[in-house]
Amino acid sequence: MSTNRYRSAASGLPKPDTKPESPPPPPEDDRDEVRQTLYMPRGVYDQLRALAYTERTKMQKLVREGLNMLFADRALPSWDEAKREGELEAKRRGEQS
Repeated sequence: MSTNRYRSAASGLPKPDTKPESPPPPPEDDRDEVRQTLYMPRGVYDQLRALAYTERTKMQKLVREGLNMLFADRALPSWDEAKREGELEAKRRGEQS
């Protein structure tokens, strides 16, 4: 005997006639950004969070400030300069299509 005695509560409900809607596509955005996960020890996170709270700013802004200091130390373009260069490159790629 292969009948299943345990049925879910939803098994007695009628099946829907249509497929569920797929999620809407992400909004079109002219920004060319990527997401990067940064892993750090809990103590570093807590320190950064406390600093952001004390300075009434966001942790992202403090990380960006640190990256700008690293870029300056390595004689590289700043965050804003690199962003502009990336936007110009994206426009050039779009015009070539």
